[in-house]
Amino acid sequence: MQKEKLKLWRKDMGWTQTDLAEWLGYERWTIMKWEQGKTRIPKWMWIVMGLIQKEHIRGINENTQRPLSNRGKCTTREGRFST
Repeated sequence: MQKEKLKLWRKDMGWTQTDLAEWLGYERWTIMKWEQGKTRIPKWMWIVMGLIQKEHIRGINENTQRPLSNRGKCTTREGRFST
């Protein structure tokens, strides 16, 4: 069930697996394995998804969507972010 949620969320955001992987600092195959259920999706990913969704909605509401490249980027596999 989690794999379907991740894939649906990613597609709703208009991102490819490569887009999400690059933004997180991972390889595309990692996202692919998460979505196929071959590897467990880390718990921190659900938090990240919620934060991204919230920022995305706020950007739509403010009519000032910023590109993701201007936001914080995950720099470690533990999910720590730098800005």
